[in-house]
Amino acid sequence: MRAAGPQGRKFVQLGGTREVDLDQDVKLSEDAFELALADAVVTLTLDPAARDKLAWHCTACRDACEHVGAAFSLVLEEKMSLGLAAPPPERVPVESLSEGQLVRQALADRQERARTEKMRVRSADPGVLWTDYTVTNAVSGKTYRVALRGWEAGECYCTCPDFRSNTLGVCKHILHVQEKVAGRFQAAERNRPYVHRDTAVAVRYGSAVELRLLLPEKLSAEGARILSPVRDRPIQDAHDLALAALDADSPVDAMQMVSGIEEMRRRLEVLLGAKPAAPEDDRQAAAPAAQAEALRRRERVAAAGGQLLTAALGFLGELLPAREPAAEGIAAGGDGELVRRARAHLEQCIERDEAGRLKLTVALPDETALDTMAASLARVLALG
Repeated sequence: MRAAGPQGRKFVQLGGTREVDLDQDVKLSEDAFELALADAVVTLTLDPAARDKLAWHCTACRDACEHVGAAFSLVLEEKMSLGLAAPPPERVPVESLSEGQLVRQALADRQERARTEKMRVRSADPGVLWTDYTVTNAVSGKTYRVALRGWEAGECYCTCPDFRSNTLGVCKHILHVQEKVAGRFQAAERNRPYVHRDTAVAVRYGSAVELRLLLPEKLSAEGARILSPVRDRPIQDAHDLALAALDADSPVDAMQMVSGIEEMRRRLEVLLGAKPAAPEDDRQAAAPAAQAEALRRRERVAAAGGQLLTAALGFLGELLPAREPAAEGIAAGGDGELVRRARAHLEQCIERDEAGRLKLTVALPDETALDTMAASLARVLALG
């Protein structure tokens, strides 16, 4: 963290709170590590002239910052997922190990990190063993959620990238939580298995990613007939599961997904018959907004046209010489018989809209009239 400057620890802790997708946001080559964040791209490179021989560059900041801290935090926390973890000394060459030996070696690596790395553990319900825990790395600041449901591989879940990709069914966070809580509860409590109170669909991680149906111990006879064939085993036929879940006689009245992966969420939505929404064409999405704007524009033009017509007739009225009131029967206030007759004729041509406004519709004789209006407006604009 010295490479990030005097405030390196602070920036690493702040950057550790940022969500990062290793597959989408990280590029790793032989000589560079690149992290693409929403507001910056950070690059780490080996440089003999730099402090600790590690140089960094942020596209958004000139000095050490939270973006750089996020990159260092990710490297510190996800060394194994990124393939940056240094192997322990005197290790047998990987190519000479069997599959079982490789698995045991990978588990030993994570057990060692679970014991040696400093992590803070907080329980969602301190009085209960089988509950959710948040695990925060004291150095990187990264926080992940562990759902503790047992002691065997595949029974628990962690939101960290390593758990989803290592095919072990366990990670250093799960192992750390298991070690922490083992001494806090009596043997009777530790040996009592987790009991599923509800029926739920869950993802089980291990040598293969499996979709499983979690069931309560006690089921009705009809429920057992429908659901027992998929108890404690991977679901192979998703269509049958969907039919069972939606069967009117089935005890399943809700489907709960226990996973943090959006891709699996979409798969389960398809499983239950909810097809993903088709991508909306940009032109279709813009059409209603364009229509609404065109309608508002016509209303503004109509209102302005009414003001213009009123002003034009008032202007003509001012230009015409005033008549003697007696000659035409026009009263001094302008409310003589001629005015009333003119108003009556105008009212026959005017409608009221839904808002109660007076509306006078004008029809153009043909397309030539529109061309004439456009040419006149162009000359007026050219004068400006």
